[in-house]
Amino acid sequence: MLIKLFKTNLVKATSIILVLVFMFSSIHPCIAQNPEDEAAYSGSLIQFEFNRAAAYPMDTTYEDTDNTWRFVANSSGWTPTDSKSYNTNPSNYDGMQLHFGDKNQRYWMVFELNIPYAGKYRVNMSHKANKNGASSYMFFFPETEDIESQLNEENRIGMVNYYSSEFQEKVDTELTDITVTSSGKYFIAIQYIASSSRLFMYPGVLTLDGTVLDNVCLLLEDDAIGPGETVTASMTAQLSSGEAVNLDSVEVLYSSSEPAIAAIDSDTGAITGISEGETEISVTVASDNISITESKTLRVAEDYSVKSIKLSYPDTMYVGNQYQLELSALLTNNELRSIPIQEAEVELISSEPENVVTINDNGLVSADNLGAAVISVKTTYRGKALESESVILRVTQLHSSEFSYLYNFWYQAYVGDISKNGREYTDYSKTRLWAYVEDTSTVSSSSGTAIDILTANMQIVLKKDEWFTFKINVPEEGKYNALFDYSAGKNRGIIDFYIAPLPEDISKETIESNINDKNKIASVDMYNSESIKASDELADINFEKPGEYLLILYSADKNASSSNYYMFPISLRFEGLNALKSIELSLDNSSNEIEIGNSTRLKYSGTLVDGTETALTDGNVKLVFTSFNPQIASVDKDGIIS
Repeated sequence: MLIKLFKTNLVKATSIILVLVFMFSSIHPCIAQNPEDEAAYSGSLIQFEFNRAAAYPMDTTYEDTDNTWRFVANSSGWTPTDSKSYNTNPSNYDGMQLHFGDKNQRYWMVFELNIPYAGKYRVNMSHKANKNGASSYMFFFPETEDIESQLNEENRIGMVNYYSSEFQEKVDTELTDITVTSSGKYFIAIQYIASSSRLFMYPGVLTLDGTVLDNVCLLLEDDAIGPGETVTASMTAQLSSGEAVNLDSVEVLYSSSEPAIAAIDSDTGAITGISEGETEISVTVASDNISITESKTLRVAEDYSVKSIKLSYPDTMYVGNQYQLELSALLTNNELRSIPIQEAEVELISSEPENVVTINDNGLVSADNLGAAVISVKTTYRGKALESESVILRVTQLHSSEFSYLYNFWYQAYVGDISKNGREYTDYSKTRLWAYVEDTSTVSSSSGTAIDILTANMQIVLKKDEWFTFKINVPEEGKYNALFDYSAGKNRGIIDFYIAPLPEDISKETIESNINDKNKIASVDMYNSESIKASDELADINFEKPGEYLLILYSADKNASSSNYYMFPISLRFEGLNALKSIELSLDNSSNEIEIGNSTRLKYSGTLVDGTETALTDGNVKLVFTSFNPQIASVDKDGIIS
């Protein structure tokens, strides 16, 4: 909440306008507010920011009907200014500077605060300090017409020193707690008392902190264990402001309702199962006369004892790819409990040849070379030292696919009705192997987030950091080269391409979790000074299994010359690295000529996508020879030309 306050003509008021920003947190409904109990903290957080910039220049009348804060009065001899200079433009505002004109006089200034909630508050003044700074007393008192009489020892809440030999941007000074007996108006006074050389003060933010312990959450590593096993209880706590509690500032006590079933260390929360049964594990957190207890049930039974640990890994790994190991505990009742692999030690027992795999501390396996490696895992779980059975990680070469697939971004299904939006497109056939999935576009459908603008072209309107996703089907596993055809032009952006296995649960969160370096295959700048059809080679992609994949087109940026972030995709091609790219033909004789009545044999060879030459003699290759003018020369099924 942001509230600006205004000045009215009160006791000794001047024409100087001061503005302050006031922020407070709502009271949490779980906290009992009792204005009559002066010992109870209010539960709210209030901050008064010393800011006069909104009322600049100083002779401008500023009014705000909320009247939460206002400058009230001053004794003679001081001038409030910007902290950067006496007459700085307010856009450069960085706090408030007060100048008391005579160091022989204890001049003062007073602000009236509107405090919305009764209760006790901790008080802090955040301010700057430098070699021109002076010291001041702070006073807090109820509303009264006689301000001078209130500047006394009883109302004084502390002293703030604005002096420092070196400039300090932010200094926090803790003052005495205050008690607000009822909501309403109160005074804060700043009185000059001493200085080293100059008479400047730099108040920043006055914080009234009445936040209290509001919520406690008890966490158990598991809710059922076996006798003799150990787990740990932990907790988190929140203040009424929503901020996390500093656990060093509160008292924490753990307990078990049935210590004969499960014992717990009252300080650390370490739990040990003793005998079968159930017990309530509790944590009690106490702070500022508020105590909150949270409990959970823990079961102790032989059925929940850990029998062994199990390592999960892919049956086959392919060179160049990465894989995540997963570790779990197998219980006596055959249930599984996940164990963080980061807490385990992976031991490489053997490798043939050397350097088949590399495994990092997070259990991520890099398949580096062909071969096999034997590993096992050791960990301590529930107080037990455990080791998995040895497993073999087999690394092989993913074959290069002999097939190629074309994915067209067309709206052929909407011929004659190109106003249809891409969000509705679900064509998913052999001729168009994609379907719209999800997007974050903020452009409305009516303006054409994804519209058909040509017979074989789509326009996707996005802003920076927005994305559009499609579902594609890859019929065969293998290695492919990816190529992207698109319409380049002046208003195009830079697309980042991401491909990942299709999540079971498709949502904005699961999609964005796949926008990472692991799944990124390329970036394409679609800008061109003229509209042309362009094609970019993206990267080689390994599909380890056939099936559905998620294609994410992410609006990463735009060329400095581009006017927008639009995308105009035409098609995406996956060409298997073993697929035939081209064929070359020649005759047996070097002149490529034959005389009438003679014959010769055609020579032919092919080039694969990966650049390898092939003789086209494989049994899977079917050659069909055709003469376009058999009256001049004919060709038979074996490639003999007559």
